Amino acid sequence: MQDLNDMPSGSTYDFGTVKIGSTSYEVIFRVKNLGTADLIISEITVDAKDISVLPVSAEEPPLVVQPGGSTELSAVFEPTGVGIRLATVTIVNNDSDEGAYIIKLKGRGVK
Repeated sequence: MQDLNDMPSGSTYDFGTVKIGSTSYEVIFRVKNLGTADLIISEITVDAKDISVLPVSAEEPPLVVQPGGSTELSAVFEPTGVGIRLATVTIVNNDSDEGAYIIKLKGRGVK
């Protein structure tokens, strides 16, 4: 499990090589609330069709993470073509001193 607190915003996670038509291993990212107020994740967007990111809880945003708590996001890579695939995941939240949290994901599709 990858802890997002160990990945600065803008960091990249690499799924490696995955065969077209297959699905990568699932990666679980944990979002922790280190603040003193509720962290509200209002939106999670992914700008690529080959990579999906969903809350593990199956709840749709807004997700409320209490102080000291955490929530988990599941990511998988399902390449539809050969070559490097890139995605930017934007986690929009109410953290006034951090703003939106960005994760870059990549993987390589092979035949």
